[in-house]
Amino acid sequence: MASAFALMETRVLSSSCLTDVAEYARQRLITLRVAALCGLVAAISWWVEPPMQWTQAAVRTALVVWLVLQFRLWDDLADRHHDRAIHPTRVLTRTLHMGSFYRLLVAAAATLLVLLGLFDPGHTRALAYLGITAGLALVYCIPASSTRGRWVRQQLVLLKYPCIVLLSVEFPWQPWPVLGALVCYLALGLYDWVDR
Repeated sequence: MASAFALMETRVLSSSCLTDVAEYARQRLITLRVAALCGLVAAISWWVEPPMQWTQAAVRTALVVWLVLQFRLWDDLADRHHDRAIHPTRVLTRTLHMGSFYRLLVAAAATLLVLLGLFDPGHTRALAYLGITAGLALVYCIPASSTRGRWVRQQLVLLKYPCIVLLSVEFPWQPWPVLGALVCYLALGLYDWVDR
């Protein structure tokens, strides 16, 4: 009887966890704003290095979307203490299943790392991804208690999007990809400034 109760309790908890994940996805990932962000980064990637085949275009777009969504989750996890005061209705400010969100983030990052390693024989993309991840982890360590601190951190966090542009192309250090990454950063920085 006790084991049946424990099983039922586990199902309720996992169901609640899945509900939180689904609500988070609806609230923070499956939005017009995120779709526009993915579209902008993918369009810049296509502009600086036009895909030769539709399969290359699809793979590159999927990579961009995966990276944007994964980093969006990481941003939200890093900002959850700030969001408790500013956005108390967000899922990550009230969930009892925070560990599940961290496991989801780690699983997404590990899967992406493996896929990048498989599709890039030199493993340069996988190493670049690790570098971006390490840099972002350092940025999240910057104290953001003041308005100035939050602004500086936000500008550094925006660097991940030009990095995604560079990570998605085959020849990232050519002039056009570097220009595209710069355009991406300036466009998102301007949007962030106007949106405040």
